[in-house]
Amino acid sequence: MSGTNDQHLWLDDPRLADYALAPVPVWLWREDGTRVLWANGPAAAIFDGASSSALAQRAFDADHPAATQIKRLAGTLPGGGTKRLERLRGFGAPLGSALTCFCSRFTLPDRTTAVLVVSTERVARDLSLPERAHRLIADVERPAAVFSADGELIDANMPARQRIADKRDIAALGLDRLARDASRNGRAEGDFPLGYAVMRKLGAGQTIALLLQFTEPKPVLQPPPTNDVVAMPAPVAPKLVAETPRPQPYRFVWQMDAATHFTQGMENFARLLGPETASVLLRSWPEIAQALNIDTDSRIARALAARETWSGIVVEWPMDGSHERVAIEMSGLPTFDRDRRFTGFRGFGICRAGLRDIDTIAAVPAPKPAEPPSANVLAFRPAAEPQPPAPPIVPVAEPPTTADKPALTASEHSNFEELARELNARLKGGGAKPPLPTDEAPDFGEEPLIVPQPAPTAPSRVSATDDGRAILERLPLGILVYRLNNLLYANRAFLDWTGYDSLATLNEAGGLDSLFIEPANGDESGGGHGAKSLNIATVNGQQKPVKGRLFSVPWGQESALVLMIQTGGGAAEAKPNEAAMRRLESEANELRAVLDTATDGVLLLDRAGRVLTANRSAQALFGYDAADFTELSLDDLFAPESRRAMIDYLDRVSGDRGVMPDAGREAIGRFKRGGLVPLYVTMGRIEGGDKYCALLRDLTAWKRTEEDLINARREAERASTAKSEFLAKISHEIRTPLSAILGFSEVMMDERFGAIGNERYKEYLKDIHAAGGHVISLLNDLLDLSKIEAGKLDLTFVSVSLNDIVQECVAMLQQEANRQRVIIRTSLSPNLPPIVADARSVRQIALNILSNSIKFTGAGGQVIVSTAVNDDNEAMLRVRDTGAGMSEQELQMALEPFRQLATTSRWGASGTGLGLPITKALAEANHARFRITSRPEDGTLVEVAFPATRVLAE
Repeated sequence: MSGTNDQHLWLDDPRLADYALAPVPVWLWREDGTRVLWANGPAAAIFDGASSSALAQRAFDADHPAATQIKRLAGTLPGGGTKRLERLRGFGAPLGSALTCFCSRFTLPDRTTAVLVVSTERVARDLSLPERAHRLIADVERPAAVFSADGELIDANMPARQRIADKRDIAALGLDRLARDASRNGRAEGDFPLGYAVMRKLGAGQTIALLLQFTEPKPVLQPPPTNDVVAMPAPVAPKLVAETPRPQPYRFVWQMDAATHFTQGMENFARLLGPETASVLLRSWPEIAQALNIDTDSRIARALAARETWSGIVVEWPMDGSHERVAIEMSGLPTFDRDRRFTGFRGFGICRAGLRDIDTIAAVPAPKPAEPPSANVLAFRPAAEPQPPAPPIVPVAEPPTTADKPALTASEHSNFEELARELNARLKGGGAKPPLPTDEAPDFGEEPLIVPQPAPTAPSRVSATDDGRAILERLPLGILVYRLNNLLYANRAFLDWTGYDSLATLNEAGGLDSLFIEPANGDESGGGHGAKSLNIATVNGQQKPVKGRLFSVPWGQESALVLMIQTGGGAAEAKPNEAAMRRLESEANELRAVLDTATDGVLLLDRAGRVLTANRSAQALFGYDAADFTELSLDDLFAPESRRAMIDYLDRVSGDRGVMPDAGREAIGRFKRGGLVPLYVTMGRIEGGDKYCALLRDLTAWKRTEEDLINARREAERASTAKSEFLAKISHEIRTPLSAILGFSEVMMDERFGAIGNERYKEYLKDIHAAGGHVISLLNDLLDLSKIEAGKLDLTFVSVSLNDIVQECVAMLQQEANRQRVIIRTSLSPNLPPIVADARSVRQIALNILSNSIKFTGAGGQVIVSTAVNDDNEAMLRVRDTGAGMSEQELQMALEPFRQLATTSRWGASGTGLGLPITKALAEANHARFRITSRPEDGTLVEVAFPATRVLAE
């Protein structure tokens, strides 16, 4: 797949199809870096390639900077397509900087290795979606076209244009099923009336498109006939029979007032639904929905109430005299007047069933076409004048050779395209500008401008002839000729002033909508008779002021509008600063994008505390739109108890030493619709001006976490206190009768008041005394454990000799070891320095460890006790025995309170099950590390390590 005509086959790989129409550059390189196997439009443009095919023909030298970097990546990237961020130079980033890219290496179907480079940012010149689609199919020899996710044609190469003729969407081509299969499976193909077609799904997220290619079906190989079967002659290919024309979608526009009453488009509903159902449309939308049982999920009702833009909501409308319902896909957007007052909604509807499938539609005579405006009067009217409803959309008669289908008038088609563009702009993000009036020309003033009619002897008409255009090209005035939304002509002065290369480039950028022609604020109507101050957007989106006129002239046998602007000295004066202006604009856009990406809110303030601008996080934090912040101050954004502190904070940073950000403050913010939010505010003065920056961080999550931790700590302390009190009460209640039992049993064992007749009674008394002593020991252990857990164990940290304590404990337990026939050996380091610890708890630690080792070591076993200083300067106490040992599971159980192991019964030992837990807790209370290592039938090693910070230097 390295040839020019095979580039589209790479799109069968979903990893590449997702990036085919991406605005960021994407390359697929050979592992040696000498060739680009595939690239999307922006990537090909960076290396001066008109398309992916053109770039694939270029060979890169081995010492080319891009080739050397790709070769290095091929040797260091992990396999399997794992992505890794890399910074690459020479890939379109500005001189001296690097481009951040996701790089991955994977194996192609032919067992070769390639490197995929995906940029994380847009570089060089942004390409519009139509231009990216054009570069994708420019070099494809077979008919190819790109459609949007809604089925609208974006671009097609010349062979495809000749085949699809005037059909502009997938439905008109009869490829609905193919488009559905491709959208679901990524690729689909089949035979259709226009030929055998293959459709691929391109893009991901919001940029999804469909690539259509007409090709030849793959041949199906038939097995040769065997000797047992008679080969039949090949069947004659049947002739193609013309299919019945598919129904075309019926499209129309509608409009509502502020009270959600339809003011336009009811005639179209009447054609689709019948007059009886359409009569309900005189009510408001909630009443319509209830009467017709539509919009049951209230999706449209919620959008109307919130004044939001919506798109693609399907409503099942009932039809007159039938139980069937007609599915109409509705989209709408709010409208505002020049003072930004809400005036209602407008939108469009699509009935994809087509008029041919609806039998109840009544024929309605087409209205008379509106007369064109006069050639010497501008089509302006005051902004307060209500807009007249657009003429109803009715089917237009087609020639007898084609099937009848509904069509739109020129005005309706313009309205429909304008609504679609505004809907797409709003749904894809960013605030849309206030919609222009639906007149054929934008309204630049409150009163109509009258252009004097020229004398017959010297007509000043703009004609569409070549001679007239040659004259217009030489004028120092910028001239733009358009009809509705279609741009017809722009002279060189206008193109240079706006920064576009050609009229085609202006059309691809959005045409008339991309210019955002608006009247300037405070227009004095200077600059000559009829001139108005306007703001027109250039190629980089900057609004530039200019004086302009607008008038109507004949152009190509029809009336058209001419916008004439005064460009001063022409584009030659602006060219020296154009590059600098674009660079500054690009830097400003990058900084604005960085601020909008930040999760913290950022406000730009003046000295009085008024908000100048706010980033998106601040807008989301307080619930205000960007335009609303210009009317707010610190008093509006903070609760009353925090306003004084914020004003004082601003006064503090406004002093001479307030340039650098000061320490932050905690404050309480206030939402637009009520409610409070905890904030951490940091302010600083912007150097070189009297403006201030406020950084706002939402502390809601931190406050909630802090509150949860405080509550958890209180609950733990409450539970620990309750347990300690319970143990103290139990100890007090049990000790009194136990003491009596032990006392009486000792008196009876000593036979102080007379002999006991039976020896068995004496044995029972010994058992009673031993059981009582065991209960007393259990109570003592419980109290010690509860004190340790509650942190109320009284420890006295002094200098302690670990060797002396160990020797005392060994001496105390020597007799017990002798009775158990266990040998105790000691190996104490003579140079062991003293440690800082609590002597009583260290002695208990040693006694518990030695007692357990003796208890669980059988007769003839050994217990080795040693002390030493390890390499980390830790004082170590080790007790090693040759007893039964424990498994990992038994070891975990031994460290839990009241858990006794099978080794207890094996060696005849008994206990409370609290020895090891108490020992571990006492070691940790002395800042020591406690560790047990044990294996079944291989003994146990217990280590207590006092850290170097607790070891005293000699």
